[in-house]
Amino acid sequence: MQEAGRRMGAAFLYALLTLKHRCVQQGLESGGYRLLGFFPGYDRELVAPGVVKRVYQAVYAKLIAPEDKVLRPDPKNMTPAARSLYGLLLPD
Repeated sequence: MQEAGRRMGAAFLYALLTLKHRCVQQGLESGGYRLLGFFPGYDRELVAPGVVKRVYQAVYAKLIAPEDKVLRPDPKNMTPAARSLYGLLLPD
Protein backbone atom coordinates (compact mmCIF):
# COMPACT_ATOMS: atom_id res chain seq x y z
CA MET A 1 0.00 0.00 0.00
CA GLN A 2 2.86 2.41 0.76
CA GLU A 3 4.44 1.93 -2.64
CA ALA A 4 1.12 2.56 -4.36
CA GLY A 5 0.72 5.72 -2.30
CA ARG A 6 4.17 6.95 -3.24
CA ARG A 7 3.53 6.30 -6.93
CA MET A 8 0.34 8.35 -6.70
CA GLY A 9 2.24 11.19 -5.06
CA ALA A 10 0.60 10.82 -1.64
CA ALA A 11 2.38 12.39 1.31
CA PHE A 12 0.79 10.18 3.94
CA LEU A 13 -1.50 7.24 4.48
CA TYR A 14 -4.20 7.09 7.09
CA ALA A 15 -6.56 4.54 8.55
CA LEU A 16 -9.64 4.70 10.72
CA LEU A 17 -10.28 1.68 12.85
CA THR A 18 -12.38 0.31 15.60
CA LEU A 19 -11.17 0.20 19.17
CA LYS A 20 -12.77 -3.21 19.58
CA HIS A 21 -9.78 -5.25 18.44
CA ARG A 22 -6.36 -4.49 19.86
CA CYS A 23 -4.55 -6.59 17.25
CA VAL A 24 -5.46 -4.18 14.43
CA GLN A 25 -4.15 -1.24 16.45
CA GLN A 26 -0.94 -3.14 17.21
CA GLY A 27 -0.52 -4.04 13.54
CA LEU A 28 -0.66 -0.42 12.42
CA GLU A 29 1.61 0.73 15.24
CA SER A 30 4.20 -1.93 14.44
CA GLY A 31 3.99 -0.84 10.78
CA GLY A 32 5.06 2.70 11.64
CA TYR A 33 1.63 4.32 11.83
CA ARG A 34 1.13 6.92 14.55
CA LEU A 35 -2.07 7.31 16.54
CA LEU A 36 -3.27 10.87 16.00
CA GLY A 37 -6.60 10.89 17.75
CA PHE A 38 -10.15 9.68 17.91
CA PHE A 39 -13.32 10.45 15.99
CA PRO A 40 -16.27 10.34 18.39
CA GLY A 41 -19.41 8.78 17.00
CA TYR A 42 -17.88 8.26 13.56
CA ASP A 43 -19.18 4.75 12.96
CA ARG A 44 -21.99 2.54 14.21
CA GLU A 45 -21.83 -0.95 15.69
CA LEU A 46 -24.39 -3.49 16.75
CA VAL A 47 -23.79 -3.75 20.52
CA ALA A 48 -26.67 -6.09 21.32
CA PRO A 49 -29.45 -7.65 19.26
CA GLY A 50 -31.38 -4.73 17.80
CA VAL A 51 -29.19 -2.11 19.55
CA VAL A 52 -26.94 0.03 17.35
CA LYS A 53 -24.77 2.74 18.88
CA ARG A 54 -22.30 5.24 17.51
CA VAL A 55 -18.73 4.38 18.46
CA TYR A 56 -15.31 5.99 18.53
CA GLN A 57 -12.81 5.29 15.78
CA ALA A 58 -9.06 5.70 16.13
CA VAL A 59 -7.26 7.62 13.38
CA TYR A 60 -3.73 6.56 12.50
CA ALA A 61 -1.40 8.08 9.92
CA LYS A 62 2.01 7.36 8.44
CA LEU A 63 4.17 9.89 6.63
CA ILE A 64 5.50 8.41 3.39
CA ALA A 65 6.93 11.61 1.91
CA PRO A 66 10.57 12.31 2.75
CA GLU A 67 10.79 14.22 6.04
CA ASP A 68 12.91 16.94 4.39
CA LYS A 69 10.05 17.71 2.00
CA VAL A 70 7.61 18.48 4.82
CA LEU A 71 7.40 21.93 6.39
CA ARG A 72 6.60 21.74 10.07
CA PRO A 73 4.25 24.42 11.42
CA ASP A 74 5.53 27.34 13.45
CA PRO A 75 4.40 26.82 17.06
CA LYS A 76 3.66 30.54 17.44
CA ASN A 77 0.83 30.11 14.92
CA MET A 78 -0.87 27.50 17.12
CA THR A 79 -3.25 27.87 20.01
CA PRO A 80 -1.92 26.54 23.32
CA ALA A 81 -4.12 23.43 22.94
CA ALA A 82 -2.89 22.75 19.40
CA ARG A 83 0.74 23.33 20.39
CA SER A 84 0.43 20.98 23.35
CA LEU A 85 -1.17 18.18 21.33
CA TYR A 86 1.26 18.66 18.43
CA GLY A 87 4.20 18.38 20.81
CA LEU A 88 2.77 15.21 22.29
CA LEU A 89 1.84 13.51 19.01
CA LEU A 90 4.54 14.80 16.66
CA PRO A 91 7.65 15.69 18.65
CA ASP A 92 10.69 16.90 16.69
